[in-house]
Amino acid sequence: MFYSIGRPDLHHLIKVSGYSLQHEGEHTVSLIVVYAILVIQLWGPSSRLWGRFLLVCIAFVIILGIGISRIYFRLNYPSNIIGSYFTMGCWLVAAIYFYGRWEKRQVKQKAINKC
Repeated sequence: MFYSIGRPDLHHLIKVSGYSLQHEGEHTVSLIVVYAILVIQLWGPSSRLWGRFLLVCIAFVIILGIGISRIYFRLNYPSNIIGSYFTMGCWLVAAIYFYGRWEKRQVKQKAINKC
């Protein structure tokens, strides 16, 4: 009541911190990774083809919706979203490939140790 500090001006904060509404797609990247890893984890238990197809379709719609909503709300440029999709797609392909190699090596090592 006796002591108060005025609220800072938002435009002043933007100029001082260098913050802008233009991110490089960090939120899009993190959400793509989360949903893609969720799909990978759910891929094993779903043994039927239609279940896996449905899983991929749902994840595709969610990831596409995230990108479209970020463009719609003007949080990112479309080029940043496309770049995020491309970057994380490459990263996920590499991660899945190396995980598959590691898993095969573990299975082979268990078979060798069993003998």
